[in-house]
Amino acid sequence: MKLQRLDHFGIEVADLVRAERFYTEVLGLEVVAHLGHQTLLQCGDQNLALFEFHREALSSGDRRNRIERPLGKGHHAFRVSRTDFEAARESLTAAGVECAKMEVLLTPQQGTPMSEITVIGLDLAKHVFQVHGADPDGRPVLRKRLRRRQVLEFFASLSPCLIGMEACAGSHYWGRELQALGHEVRLISP
Repeated sequence: MKLQRLDHFGIEVADLVRAERFYTEVLGLEVVAHLGHQTLLQCGDQNLALFEFHREALSSGDRRNRIERPLGKGHHAFRVSRTDFEAARESLTAAGVECAKMEVLLTPQQGTPMSEITVIGLDLAKHVFQVHGADPDGRPVLRKRLRRRQVLEFFASLSPCLIGMEACAGSHYWGRELQALGHEVRLISP
């Protein structure tokens, strides 16, 4: 069997009417169908099913713990454009949503302007490299893991920028390769 695509994912909610209002009014999803104690919403090419399910409310301590350490089975992750990120954060805050973590994890597109990413820290490794990029104000705008075979293709897609990496045996090779792509490379002593 080969699945064509994910049709929907389901979320248990205590108050179906309130949850539907949040997903439609705050997040902009559209109702596809009401099926008893379930609402089906359209989210891009996928669907989201809200299932009304009653359980005991969390204590304030358990609720705070869940918000502070969110990653586990029960969390939501949404993708918005770079330009919509701040508006999304403000909209969720205004709607009273308690967000555990809201950050920008960006993958630059071909020819990202120099003004967008000006400095990159590259952590070299045997198989998986870590890339951290900052804008002109020093704000992080990129965190990415790259396999060795992806490194040159990734940096070729960026406008020239300053790349810092720890001086080690492999750094001289990577420095030459990245300079050939037009980047300025600086080696930092360990």
